[in-house]
Amino acid sequence: MNLKEILNLADKLVYAQTDQHLNDLQEAILRGTLEHKAYKQIAKEFNCSESSVRNMGSELWRVISEKVGENISKKNFRTAMERLQNANSLNLDQDIAANGSLNTCGDKTPPLDTPHWPLSHEEEVSLSEPKPVYYDLSQMPDLGVFYNRTSELNKLKTWILQHQSRLVKLTGMSGVGKTALTVKLIEEIKDQFEYVMWYSLDPLTSVSEFKSYWKTAFFSPTSSRHLPYQSFTKSLQAHRCLVVFDDLQNLFESGKLAGKYKVNYQEYRAFFKKIERLNSQSCFILIGWQVPKELNQNKHNHFLPNYSLQLTGLDFETSCKILQDYGLTESKQWKNLICSCGGSPLWLKIIANLIHELGESVIELLIDDTQPLPEDLQDIVQQQCDRISKSEKAVLSLLSQTDKPISLSTLKENSSLATSDLINALQSLSRRGFLDKDDQWYSLLPVLNRYYRHR
Repeated sequence: MNLKEILNLADKLVYAQTDQHLNDLQEAILRGTLEHKAYKQIAKEFNCSESSVRNMGSELWRVISEKVGENISKKNFRTAMERLQNANSLNLDQDIAANGSLNTCGDKTPPLDTPHWPLSHEEEVSLSEPKPVYYDLSQMPDLGVFYNRTSELNKLKTWILQHQSRLVKLTGMSGVGKTALTVKLIEEIKDQFEYVMWYSLDPLTSVSEFKSYWKTAFFSPTSSRHLPYQSFTKSLQAHRCLVVFDDLQNLFESGKLAGKYKVNYQEYRAFFKKIERLNSQSCFILIGWQVPKELNQNKHNHFLPNYSLQLTGLDFETSCKILQDYGLTESKQWKNLICSCGGSPLWLKIIANLIHELGESVIELLIDDTQPLPEDLQDIVQQQCDRISKSEKAVLSLLSQTDKPISLSTLKENSSLATSDLINALQSLSRRGFLDKDDQWYSLLPVLNRYYRHR
């Protein structure tokens, strides 16, 4: 739905509830809400007090909520209006037909690009039919067995569907389940969008190559979904699009602090910032071991929606389920075994396969941190450790010398790094998901601690 269509529907709801059309201030509040403006900014542009806007906004949400029978707020207004339109769950035509055509926000005639009211039966059916959805999920991996991530899944749904987030960043170490969670998310919300694409970033992918892929997938004459071509930016504004960028770490330098772009990929910096600031109803999901550091700056700004979720290991009960699914018999040693893997689904599966090959007696060696990690686990951890900077390696070396958390002051006393370099290294390690943090105390994930200690 475009802005005029949403305002038209809102006016219809308010009129049915109050016998009054939207006034100028109400229209300004709704327009500002759809453009992700704060009440303070709406008040300034309308030349009135912020308290007046807040009071009118509160009353407006109450009126609409009472009419539709659910709680409507500034955060979920657009989503609620689109859902109502698509479901055709309102039957207000009899109320409006008796009063002639419906005016939008005080206009004497309906907008040219929206239908005239009251609607004919054929027009009602046309509007109630959901818009066609176009998928390009050829690069999306198979989900396989999905292990419990209910809270994380609900959080992502809230950010994307209710808060209208334009960028969602999902980070964590390799094997923790980022991709599996996103696949499950796409399966559950894809019908809320018109265009859905999964795109894996290989080390040679430029912004222009991605846009070319987008055009070919949805707009080229050879596509089965051939549609009138629009520029990529126009597509995001005119349609509700959901795009997943997987393997984001391929954009960044090895041997540098987290989030530093490779020389040939600097264009992505401007690309992501443009997506973040673009007034659209579309969303990008970025998945990787690390994400662009400049995008962390707005994660608490609800008017430039930009959310981050750093995925950690599964809980004990779910981790046990993985081991059980691999045919292992539960034992008292499972708690230490799961702890040593940090609840990582991939690492648990590797350990389960090793136990199958060598027998359950090998568990004693697997949980013995005086022994090196099994080679398959070492290979996975090494891929990520090889990407970190010298200053990060120095901090990892210090943290791996003990199993106990270390304070920042102790790290500073024992490190040869300058204070600024130490802080930058800790921040980078945190963004990579390498650290366990408890207030002012720092420690390594158990697998990393063991890997670095024996290295």
